[in-house]
Amino acid sequence: MKTGLKLVTFLCGLSMAAAAVAESVSIRADTWCPYNCEPGSDKPGYMIELLEAALEPHGHSIDYQNMNWVRSIAMAKTGQITGVVGASEEEVPGFRLSPELGVWDLAIAVRKGEAVDMTSDTPFRGRTIGAIRGYEYGGIITAYIEEHTADNTIVQLVGGETPLESNLRKLASGRVDMVPDDAAVLRYTIASLGLQDAFELISVDEPSSLYAAFSPELEISVSLAAQLETAVSEMRADGRLASILAKYGLEDWK
Repeated sequence: MKTGLKLVTFLCGLSMAAAAVAESVSIRADTWCPYNCEPGSDKPGYMIELLEAALEPHGHSIDYQNMNWVRSIAMAKTGQITGVVGASEEEVPGFRLSPELGVWDLAIAVRKGEAVDMTSDTPFRGRTIGAIRGYEYGGIITAYIEEHTADNTIVQLVGGETPLESNLRKLASGRVDMVPDDAAVLRYTIASLGLQDAFELISVDEPSSLYAAFSPELEISVSLAAQLETAVSEMRADGRLASILAKYGLEDWK
């Protein structure tokens, strides 16, 4: 009886320890396909599928929802949610970062026949830009936005859960002249809107890394980043990573 009681007590302790470690991982970000797309769909975004494949074997569940990007970062910073996906290092100082989960390749969408000469000293002069509030584009795009933020005829900022779609519709209707974003995201969103024949993309800067970023206020962030580090390496080696990326028409970024 005493041995049985000890065994039951031991198993209960293990169960409680597992429950303490295994948590719901709350991830928020505005829609940014193919990185993160519609929650609950068969294509929620390849970064969401990577997180599920990497963390669910450890007992975690992924609670992914769309939310305004600025609010998402703010809530993760204070520990109200676990983290965000599709972040550059500059956007989330102090956060615990995953291994690199993608590459930010900055481009601008313009209407066909209205190409921008990026060799010019002032390539955007006279053009209205449709940008997303709170986004860190970097380089010449950020400088242009900061210089003209007060002038709505030059810089028009939008927020919400699908801001890129809003900006591309404004571009199609002539209300703005260029829309910056990641090249893969622009191609994916333009195709989803059926506007492939309306726009062309122009490369702006050198690619940089994208991450899942976990709250600096939550102890679990350290283990989540470590679990992702191991899982992504294993998934690249056994082909699971390539399979997930292929679902979104992508190839491995390394």
